[in-house]
Amino acid sequence: MKTSILILILIVLSAVIFDSCEKMFENPYDENAPKDFWKPETDSFYISSATQCQIFWSQEESHIDGFKIDKLASGNWENTYAVVSKDSLTFIDNAYSYNSSSPVQYSIYAYAINNNSDKLEITVNPTLPTLTTDSVTSITPTTAISGGSIKADGKSQVLSHGVCWCTEQNPTILNSHTNDSVGHGSFTSSITDLTPGTAYYVRAYATNIVGTSYGNQVILTQYYVQLALNNGETPKQIYDSGIPLDSLYGKTYQGGLICYLDTSNGTGLVSAAIDQSIDATWGCYGTAINGADGTAIGTGEQNTIDIEAGCTTVGTAADICANSNLNDYLNWFLPSKDELNAMYINLKLKGYGGFASSFYWSSTEYSAYSAWNQLFSNGAQGNLYKNYNLYVRCVRSF
Repeated sequence: MKTSILILILIVLSAVIFDSCEKMFENPYDENAPKDFWKPETDSFYISSATQCQIFWSQEESHIDGFKIDKLASGNWENTYAVVSKDSLTFIDNAYSYNSSSPVQYSIYAYAINNNSDKLEITVNPTLPTLTTDSVTSITPTTAISGGSIKADGKSQVLSHGVCWCTEQNPTILNSHTNDSVGHGSFTSSITDLTPGTAYYVRAYATNIVGTSYGNQVILTQYYVQLALNNGETPKQIYDSGIPLDSLYGKTYQGGLICYLDTSNGTGLVSAAIDQSIDATWGCYGTAINGADGTAIGTGEQNTIDIEAGCTTVGTAADICANSNLNDYLNWFLPSKDELNAMYINLKLKGYGGFASSFYWSSTEYSAYSAWNQLFSNGAQGNLYKNYNLYVRCVRSF
């Protein structure tokens, strides 16, 4: 029993002595201590002005006297450029100067009396900011609102940001621009002094010590498109000038709202701006209408002609459209199945036309007893009995 206890005591003493020796050997004040185990770690930097750079690091070893910093600038090393206390894990260099071809470098090492740890190297290499451009809103003949969002500042204070605009693509700060102070995150900019009826290209920008970068390009077109249409330009002419197709949809043209454009030949469709009925039947329940089965865009007008020829009931959906005079324009018709869907996609989903979240008739017959319709709350198409009362929205071609 005594022998076992003695052996146990010897084992414990050996472990204590071994641990103490190891700790003594890894004591930074011991000149034989490895220099890597108390080396500073986890470097970072941030440039807060043209002449100020802050560097950061971490240190787990507490048995040190502080930190020394060497600095490389313009190809020359300055040893012991700075000395900071062991409780400070950051240093602000107020004599920083950015040089893209020769980045500033700092070497940080802990010291304990005359012993120095291995060095942690920090190379200060900021990058350009990254950002996006907001869409253009609140458009008037001469002003608008845009802005941007700075996603990353490139580890350097953003010195200025804003938006720039021009009638040519890819505007820069050499063109008209705002200067919305410093900082990062989201910002709003006021675009001014626009020429009415002119299309402009807009980009957000941000400048840091490295230079200026730009967000995606957006086009200020909403006011321009409507004014151009009012001044006699055709939808195709506007589209061919570089205006996106979506910018045409919902604009007023030839008595209605543009809901489709064939960009190859310039033909298209306009939808009436309001509903022509909320409770019309398709008509002629039980009677097959010869020819009224076209589904594609471009077939609605012939469908309506065929319905009028084969169904003499007054006040049906097709009859309402065929006899409409809207905004001094005639030749309205009940849209085909695909034309109705174009109205849903290009107008309803974009917030144009004030459509109800209900069922609308198409001119496409499904059978002698039913016809195609579309639910404008979710876009679903189906067929219902012809004697059901549904909404009617007429279209005309241009």
